Amino acid sequence: MIKTITLILSLGITSLAFAATSSMVQAPTNSVAVTINKSIVNNLIVLYSQPTASSSVVGQFQSQDNLIAFYQQGDWYKAGDPKTGQVGWFNINQYNTVVGKAISPQINSYFFTVQQLNGSPQIIAYKDGKQLSDQQALALYNQTQQQIQQAQAQWQKQMIAFQQQMLALQQQISDLVKANQSLFNFPPPALVAPEKPLPVATKLNPNNKVKLLKQ
Repeated sequence: MIKTITLILSLGITSLAFAATSSMVQAPTNSVAVTINKSIVNNLIVLYSQPTASSSVVGQFQSQDNLIAFYQQGDWYKAGDPKTGQVGWFNINQYNTVVGKAISPQINSYFFTVQQLNGSPQIIAYKDGKQLSDQQALALYNQTQQQIQQAQAQWQKQMIAFQQQMLALQQQISDLVKANQSLFNFPPPALVAPEKPLPVATKLNPNNKVKLLKQ
């Protein structure tokens, strides 16, 4: 009996948010300042001492750094770092190359076919449409299984933690109700008899005539 298991994975990096102009055709001249925000991951923009790649490197900037370009000379821009005051030249072609690599999506697709014959699995794997060797397929399959198991274990931990939180919340509510039961069950008020009986109003006889005394 042959049991076929097909697994399709799509792994990759989504396009990065890029706040700067990807292609700087027009650039400011003279003293007009333009802020260049670089959304670059694992890449560096090189700053040279002169507008030539053979000059010494005066700085390299990460993605979170900002450069202010204030002068253009052909494909070179003189810029400064407002944080450190460092000034140098960067090449717009090198800048666009780095930016293009940073914002280009990198997507790898994997396709697995697992055939179990007499308890011995046979794994056929493809990466981006190209078949992998048996060793590569086995290593990639084991790595995928390990990632799935780790994800399941993490999910189980989260569910256990959630259940524990719910039990703790229920216990807190129960303790709160028990502590405040006296507020919901007031004792009946005590009836105290007066020390002396209250006077009883006498009923007037209509036949009795009352004489008014003259002063």
